[in-house]
Amino acid sequence: MQTIRVYTGAMPETPLFSVYLCALRGAKALKVLIQAEPGKPHRHASDNAMALALKTQDAPESAFVAVYHENVTPDASSRYGAPMGRISGNLDHSDYSLWRAKAVPLNSGGYDRGGAYWGLRPRGQRLFSVQDGMGNVAFVDARDGKAAIEIAKGE
Repeated sequence: MQTIRVYTGAMPETPLFSVYLCALRGAKALKVLIQAEPGKPHRHASDNAMALALKTQDAPESAFVAVYHENVTPDASSRYGAPMGRISGNLDHSDYSLWRAKAVPLNSGGYDRGGAYWGLRPRGQRLFSVQDGMGNVAFVDARDGKAAIEIAKGE
């Protein structure tokens, strides 16, 4: 898989902001690593990742298939403690075939790997991330990935 590294006002030693997996028609998947200047928001990172993937492959916009976050639980800790959950929702409902669900591991205290607090799940339920292939993520409680997608469709 080809990797593209992008610095948006950042130096190479700046921690990664986001890593995206980009799928294009007629090309191998690309991994796009975006590093942003600390303290400055980086808007539309998934759009930028896909644009860079298209440019790198000299592909038309019609070659776009999907873009997914590689890690939906990046470091969320701050000097004020852990956030309650993460930003979630606003999924694109135009093509459900691009939707992917993946269980989000929580530790025994109810925290994800990046430090966001979710609490403990009821028996038989797990936390899932649902990605729509357009760079958007929703978090839902479900028994399995198929159920997570169905729940996210209703939100």
